[in-house]
Amino acid sequence: MKTTISYDELIGAWAPLADVSMAFDKIRENPGRAGEGIAFMEESVNRALEPLVEFIHRIEKENPDQFG
Repeated sequence: MKTTISYDELIGAWAPLADVSMAFDKIRENPGRAGEGIAFMEESVNRALEPLVEFIHRIEKENPDQFG
């Protein structure tokens, strides 16, 4: 493979997923505020998916022999 993804690009995709993990911890600590946490997690996952989808498309485009 010849695709290069920068550290900043990876952090941009990873950080919202780390936020989701922390939100789960907060929900476990205070289940009464679960609705707020779930809304936050949904937003964070959607933010993470955007760059991940772009990375997948870029990897497939730059490496067609791997993803025929």
